[in-house]
Amino acid sequence: MTPVWFGNAGRSVLQPLLDPAWSGPRPADGGYRNDRITRELHDALAEGDPVASATRWGDLERDLLTEAAVIPLVVTVVPRLHSANVRGFARLPSLDNGDPTSVSLGIA
Repeated sequence: MTPVWFGNAGRSVLQPLLDPAWSGPRPADGGYRNDRITRELHDALAEGDPVASATRWGDLERDLLTEAAVIPLVVTVVPRLHSANVRGFARLPSLDNGDPTSVSLGIA
């Protein structure tokens, strides 16, 4: 739930969870509704400036956590591991990490 997600990927979690107008599959959200939060979500989605967008997503995250409406289950700091022995690696931009099933190792 941070603006450092790939592209605008924060919306893939927050919009289905919080937007009452969402028409796609909806997670079990317990019926949480807050008009101010909905406005903040729509403002963050509509913001075109990357700096202002990051601020809006951060404000939304802060307000959600203040109300304990959402309990984050994501890791926002990804370890960066390096080795000369890595021979194969596929990056997944949606996770900003590698696919662990595609890593192959060999002797450098």
